[in-house]
Amino acid sequence: MRFERRKGSRSTVAAGLRETQTEIVVSYLPVGSEKATGLYAEQALFACVVIDAIRRAKLALDRGIGGALDGPCGYFMKSPPRQLTDGEVQLRTEAFIRGEA
Repeated sequence: MRFERRKGSRSTVAAGLRETQTEIVVSYLPVGSEKATGLYAEQALFACVVIDAIRRAKLALDRGIGGALDGPCGYFMKSPPRQLTDGEVQLRTEAFIRGEA
């Protein structure tokens, strides 16, 4: 299902994701669209939607981070290298996206 462009605030994105009962967001935004990718990632988390692992790996690469990403791995991998609670995975993933981890 496509998400149509709407006028409004950032919360409009999260509301649209909830309205359409979106479960997975795959980002096809071109590399270099960090601002737009960040906005959609933030709103997808706010709407409790899973976001794609490729963009998280790109964030890590851009930040010079290597190795396993505990938070994102907990969301995207069937058998993450480190088992964490759902709450801890969410907190760590959100911190990672904000650049705090």
